[in-house]
Amino acid sequence: LPENESLEHRNFTVDLRFASTYVDYCITDEPFLVECVVKMEDGAASTTILLGDFDDNHEKSVHKADESIRRGFLRKVLGLLAVQLTFTATVDACFFYFPGLSALVRNWEWMFNVGVVVSIILLIAMHAYRRRYPHNFVLMFFWTLSQAYTTGCIVSMYEAPVVMETFFLTACAVVGLFVFTLQSRYAVSIRGSCLFVLLCILLVGNIVQLFLQLASLELILGLAGAALFSLFIVYDLNLLMHKLSAEEYIVATINLYLDILNLFVSLLRIMQQLRSSQ
Repeated sequence: LPENESLEHRNFTVDLRFASTYVDYCITDEPFLVECVVKMEDGAASTTILLGDFDDNHEKSVHKADESIRRGFLRKVLGLLAVQLTFTATVDACFFYFPGLSALVRNWEWMFNVGVVVSIILLIAMHAYRRRYPHNFVLMFFWTLSQAYTTGCIVSMYEAPVVMETFFLTACAVVGLFVFTLQSRYAVSIRGSCLFVLLCILLVGNIVQLFLQLASLELILGLAGAALFSLFIVYDLNLLMHKLSAEEYIVATINLYLDILNLFVSLLRIMQQLRSSQ
């Protein structure tokens, strides 16, 4: 493809990916962003959650459990997350080390759209079976594979130095956010409803960018996305430590995985725009 057409196609693919991200968060984080549906029972207010198991008093949360349960829950979530990220990085690396795979992706562009749709369907199924073993792990594997494929389609459109720089920048940012949140003596207060509003604004911006393809707007959306998904990481870590029950390790893992993946793609947009402006 000519350089200008290749650039427009890459930006269009990234914008489409972020538009689908809104659906992902509606399935995963949206019930937490709205945070609660209050109903009246016996004259007293109680709280129910559409997805995820915690109540307003957090009586079932892992935060109230024994030390051994808390540590086991955290090890399980971080272990699954590490496996997901390693698998994703391996799949994405294949797009660089095997040129034929990148050529195949460019020739079969419709496969990216299929991957996005399949990912959403698997995410819905995974929530439905999130507590049923081994269904939850099987669904998580195929969902991670679909996410790795769509991310691989994106990184194959960038130069290797940009991707590597973004990878290390994302790793440093994630480690810093994890250390800050997990070592903090206080629960970090972030309004989930505010994050949801910001996510909606980012969605609108990406839809506009689908048609305008402005370099300045691409940089702005990258900066906004990086800031927003960094907040999502802190928010979801806070949920993990203070609100989720020990049975919700699947929910905690996929939330953090999505946050990190979207932070990576946002930083990728920033790094590419900065390199292009030089």
